[in-house]
Amino acid sequence: MNITPTINYLNLEQNQKVNSLIKEQLNQLESVCHAIQNCYIAIENAHEYQKSGTSYRVTLHLSVAPDQEFLVVRNPDYAQEYESWESIIEDVFTKATHQIIELT
Repeated sequence: MNITPTINYLNLEQNQKVNSLIKEQLNQLESVCHAIQNCYIAIENAHEYQKSGTSYRVTLHLSVAPDQEFLVVRNPDYAQEYESWESIIEDVFTKATHQIIELT
């Protein structure tokens, strides 16, 4: 079942490369859990004028049958050097996969 994610960008321009990565990660997650009903992801530039560290906050909210919700939030890490969107998004989906596996 291919779920179409709802993707919101806050303080950022929409990015087709990121959209494709999210869809790819969601497809991988669906191979682990076939009961995903809804996927919402928000990507936010938490501090538009920040000079160092990673300023992206990524929130992933999954609705899974029967009546389960999973929420993974990756907050900015200001101490860490620049981290790519790809690795942040992959990390969020990896954490979601681990949560789902633990509860099933």
